[in-house]
Amino acid sequence: MSVASESEYLEKLHAYKQCQLAVFAAASELNACTRIGSLPNEVLSEIFLYFSVPPLFFKRQSLYTSNRTAKRLDLRILVTHVCRRWRAVALRCGQLWSHIDFSPSTKSPYVRAVVERSGKCLLALSGTAMPDREAAKAFAIAMQEAARVQHLAVAIDGPTTARYVAGTHGWRIAMPRLETYVNGQESKNDQLLGFVDAPRLRTVSCNATVGEWAGLRDKTNLVDLRIPTFSGGYAACPALPKILDVLRTLPQLERLMLGSLRRQFSTGDTPPVALPNLRSVELEGELTDTMALLAQLDFPLTATISLQPDERYRSGEQNDDWLAAPTDAFLRRLGATARACALDRLELTLHMSNEMYLRGWAAGAAPDAVQFSVLVKMVPAYVYARLRDHFGVGTLRRLHVNNLHRRDTGVPLVALVRACAALEELVLEQLAGDTLLAIFALGPGSVAPLLRLKMLSVKPYILGHKGPCQLDRRCAKCLLFGDLACALQQRIARGRALLRLELSDDIRNVPAECLEYLRGAARELVLVEECS
Repeated sequence: MSVASESEYLEKLHAYKQCQLAVFAAASELNACTRIGSLPNEVLSEIFLYFSVPPLFFKRQSLYTSNRTAKRLDLRILVTHVCRRWRAVALRCGQLWSHIDFSPSTKSPYVRAVVERSGKCLLALSGTAMPDREAAKAFAIAMQEAARVQHLAVAIDGPTTARYVAGTHGWRIAMPRLETYVNGQESKNDQLLGFVDAPRLRTVSCNATVGEWAGLRDKTNLVDLRIPTFSGGYAACPALPKILDVLRTLPQLERLMLGSLRRQFSTGDTPPVALPNLRSVELEGELTDTMALLAQLDFPLTATISLQPDERYRSGEQNDDWLAAPTDAFLRRLGATARACALDRLELTLHMSNEMYLRGWAAGAAPDAVQFSVLVKMVPAYVYARLRDHFGVGTLRRLHVNNLHRRDTGVPLVALVRACAALEELVLEQLAGDTLLAIFALGPGSVAPLLRLKMLSVKPYILGHKGPCQLDRRCAKCLLFGDLACALQQRIARGRALLRLELSDDIRNVPAECLEYLRGAARELVLVEECS
């Protein structure tokens, strides 16, 4: 190395070390511990807020605070007794005092002090207001600032407190800022919502009375409505036309949950209710009524539909015949949408818990451009057979069926698949062996089903095929795949050979003769590795 190049190298090395030292110095300065007393008042306020104000979130039908609510609420009192500066910062931070959690031990002086310290901030009230005089008085003090209440999640225990508070406001409580109302208590008497005027109300979750349900009319900003039960049970449920009349005035609704729906077959001449923004529907009650209500709702088919039958249906006291008319009405509307979009691909997933998941794609649509997506829970097996009648499956080119071990859907599934005359791609997962073979079965002189089928993918439920459960799994595989190969070979004899056959890779465990027989059933055999 020359003297000049060595000098240049040393200069660069020195510059690098100086830069490295500067970086280390800056990092040390930035990472140095800062004493809390040296923080600005704004930062100190944010720290108080983080540790003192509990986050609010929905759990089931009620709005709860965190499990450490009591301890967190004590912190904002404690910080006012640490030093003069902390006290001054805490008292000037109105948001720190914007939440009041009621309990049986809540006293009026405490509520009055918190309300005064909150200044002009919006309030969030939660907890339980007991029916005794002191608790009602404490809650009434907070409700004197009703115009500032944004979230009201107080369980009114009995009608006494609600009537006491409403009486102090002339029986009509103006709450222009209220967005959330939650009351988990069940009462046969009118609750607080019946006395509230809240034009900005967006979320309601309560066990409503008939009066409260009528009070929801014209709450045009409402997006989330959850009525787990009507107070008093099925006897207190409004008539179906009255339910529709209220829903008709809620055009922004995105989530709907209704419970305790009783048996009411007729909706009269009530026109359908248009809910263009609805994304989730949960109905609990007699399935006849849930289906009848669904048939009257006009909402996007990308919504999630959840049907939960009452105990009488689960115990077998109701039969599926009761569901025929409303079920057909709903499936007819669903099928009309499917036919209107020129349905090209359909995915059908059936769960052991009686759930049916449907997704459909139009011709030429991208994989992420789902035309409709519907999840229906607690549906009887015969519904799957009705899909064949209402969906016009004869034009389907691609069908994906995942049965997830259900044993009561074999016959309707066979009829559904065999009705897809234009089918070119078929994916069958978790079907019992007998069901799988019945799809391709050929009778004497019969025409081979699925004449246009080019690709078949099979991931069978092996233990469901032939014989008792004690049958060796490997032997069951041989029987199933051997019978499947025979059925597919018959298609070849009639000039209907498959271009591609996909099987789960666990077929490697079957004898080589069986595997070779399957290779001759299609021009291409692909073993697909299953995801664990």
